[in-house]
Amino acid sequence: MRFKRLNLAQGRKEGMQRRFVRFLSVISGALLLIGGYKAQAEIPGPPTFASNYQKVWAQDFSTMKTLADLRVSDNRVGEGTWIAHKPGGGDWFTFQNPKGDMHPFGIGNGYLTIRVQKDGSDPNNWFSGYSGGLLSSMDETGKGFAQKYGYFECSMWCPGTPNTWPAFWMLDAPSLTDKKLNSCEIDVTESYGNFGAGPGNKPAGDPNQNTYTWHLWRNDGKPHVGIGSFSKGEGMTTGFHTYGVDVEPTGITWYYDRKKVWSAAIYEEAQRPLFVMVNLALGGGNHNNAKGDNYDWTLTPDPTDLKVKYVAVWASPASPNFNGPPVPPAEVKARAGNEVVELNYAVALGADTYNIYRGTAVNGENASPIATGVKTTTYIDKKLKNGDTYYYKIASVNAKGVSPKSSEASAAPKFGKPIDPTELVGVPGDGRFSLTWNPSPDAVSYNVYRGTTIGGEGKTAIASGIKDASFTDKGLQNGTPCFYTVSAVSTGGVSGSTNEVNGIPASTAETIAVAYAKKAPIIDGSVDAIWKSALVYSINKKGLGEATTTNGVCQVMWDAANLYCLFTVNDSATVNGTPDFNGDAVELYLDAGNTKSNTYNATDFRFTLGFGHTTISEYAHKATDGVKFAQSLYPGGYREEIMIPWATLKVTPYEGLSMGLDAAIDEAPTVARGRTTALFWQDGTANDYQNPQLFGNGTLMPKTDTAALANGIYKIINVKSGKALEVPGASKENVKLDQATYKDAPNMQWMITDLGGGSYSIQNVNSSSVLDCSPTFDYGHPAVQWPINGTPSATQRFTITAIKGHYILTCVYSGKLLDVQDSSSADGAAVIQALCTATGSQLWDLVKVK
Repeated sequence: MRFKRLNLAQGRKEGMQRRFVRFLSVISGALLLIGGYKAQAEIPGPPTFASNYQKVWAQDFSTMKTLADLRVSDNRVGEGTWIAHKPGGGDWFTFQNPKGDMHPFGIGNGYLTIRVQKDGSDPNNWFSGYSGGLLSSMDETGKGFAQKYGYFECSMWCPGTPNTWPAFWMLDAPSLTDKKLNSCEIDVTESYGNFGAGPGNKPAGDPNQNTYTWHLWRNDGKPHVGIGSFSKGEGMTTGFHTYGVDVEPTGITWYYDRKKVWSAAIYEEAQRPLFVMVNLALGGGNHNNAKGDNYDWTLTPDPTDLKVKYVAVWASPASPNFNGPPVPPAEVKARAGNEVVELNYAVALGADTYNIYRGTAVNGENASPIATGVKTTTYIDKKLKNGDTYYYKIASVNAKGVSPKSSEASAAPKFGKPIDPTELVGVPGDGRFSLTWNPSPDAVSYNVYRGTTIGGEGKTAIASGIKDASFTDKGLQNGTPCFYTVSAVSTGGVSGSTNEVNGIPASTAETIAVAYAKKAPIIDGSVDAIWKSALVYSINKKGLGEATTTNGVCQVMWDAANLYCLFTVNDSATVNGTPDFNGDAVELYLDAGNTKSNTYNATDFRFTLGFGHTTISEYAHKATDGVKFAQSLYPGGYREEIMIPWATLKVTPYEGLSMGLDAAIDEAPTVARGRTTALFWQDGTANDYQNPQLFGNGTLMPKTDTAALANGIYKIINVKSGKALEVPGASKENVKLDQATYKDAPNMQWMITDLGGGSYSIQNVNSSSVLDCSPTFDYGHPAVQWPINGTPSATQRFTITAIKGHYILTCVYSGKLLDVQDSSSADGAAVIQALCTATGSQLWDLVKVK
């Protein structure tokens, strides 16, 4: 392999020649950026799925002759094209400034080489002295290239050697200069040379494992959100292949060799201009070898190369710089009813509105549309003549013009069954199920059908004569899966059915009440009678990924020996994935000490049970001693039952114990696609796996049932001190609360109101402010009074649990209990939140005053 080398010791004549060559390189590079470059053989045209996309930017490394043609500088684009670092800092690896040919970049043999080499420049010795290379098309000032919407592609030959980490990826440009913005990251491909085996393990993992990911990096203090998928990329390490992503208002789609491999929903930050980066690093994400990641760097060849032929970007019709009108809508369909035709069509990229054209013969649509400014992808043409055939075409419209007309669709209205209603959506609730659907244009009313298995709704409606396109089914048994369809009714008969939806009615409580198991359940994956005593909680909060029809619930119980959890999951196609969370799986997160730290400590656990797996994982401590589990199928889904000994959690249970708790479902539609969605009971960011502060709370319920507390005005007396919770000085300001000898005064009286879901507000009669522990998990944090801003927040909600003839009051947000500081009996002693012991100064008597 021969490379052109820049020799800084050349004579004056050669230096002049070199400067002339560089001048020509600058000119040719400028022409490249405006589309006037000459050699394009190595960059193909747009892919077939985007044949009308327009190339707006490209770097054809195969046509470059010397390293000067690359036009890369240190940290500012200047008159060049690339910089050699992640803009604005944040290099996670030692990426070198361009120092000369092959350090870290080289041009020759028809491609760009990005090299990892052991040059001793690793400042922390995290990577045993290795450094690598990165190219970014934009610098931190926002100068350079970025593109809003379109297709981004790179042709690469991955090294596939141990510990290597090649990547082609993108960040959004606006967040470079506006640090208040959340930021987007789209990883078109990452290939981990150690994937599948883990740091330091021999042999290395599968080098043909391709990873696709999107991230939302938040700047508001909330954890980052992201999801990825994996697929085999056969031949990645033996030749060049293309890695692409299409980012559109309709979604994000990843491609390998221009074949679709994964897709995800679009999000706000991804709809900004994106700049591209390509790099070769080491580590696969776990980079701090000094802190025990234990990579064996002797496995990594010195040097190791990533080869890149080109990077190219095409604008789509949705892009602001697309030169032309939008494309016409595809998939135009016409459905006939009684004197009506309903048109449905796909979203057209770049369209703001649609024009509808109608005629009475094939290709005979009138030049003037019958409707303009249509903003939806459904149009209903009414007052038509039954028996006649009508022909339709549709055009897309935006500020740049009107698209050609779409393909033609036709329909002939007639008297008969009404048009089917569509897009049935179901939302389960506490003992109920709410349904909505797109109405049928010629329906008089609707029938609703319910079943307990897939396709088991039958022919007898549970409700009929429904006039609106919505219905709520009430009085349902929580925990029992339900399946629904809807049909339209008119004088002409009953239509076909909508799509089927399913769900499991469940409680929406903010704190999980962990029921006491008077008899241990048999761990067999079935619903024993004892589970009827455990409340059912919905796991339907999407933490990441795509919309899905999969949903589920969990139930939790305890006894002196074990914690039990039963998951019921509606999932029509079960997938056994690798690793377990990359298929269909359930996950149970526990903060047994309820410390709510932002990283996992000794009492934080993450249990994962993949469908079809014969072992259960615990990813924090491998704490699976004594853990039992079982799985079973039911018509429409599966159940997974788990028993965890308290000894494994290193916890002694007692009535009233509060702990961090969350439950999740991983959904994979196929083995090839892997996990595409994760649903949670509590966490909406999918970051439970690394941040226990995101867990919800669970409380171990008493061994005997207790009645709910009645609404009313109470005095709240600490059992140990005999003193009452008060607002000192009868203040109406936002002050800290304390205890004092009870007097029949409004500042010592509290209106307790059931808010539903197992939580209560506790409002001072004198000030009308409520008991609040502010948004913190800190122990000893003072309880305060604070005005209600609309609905009480989680810090202003408390569960009230009967314990040993008294009560404990637990903050819904923190899971901490109301306590008197230092268990003091003195007047004026501060009232605080503290870790649960359910004893002494954490016990309160609630005595009704009114």
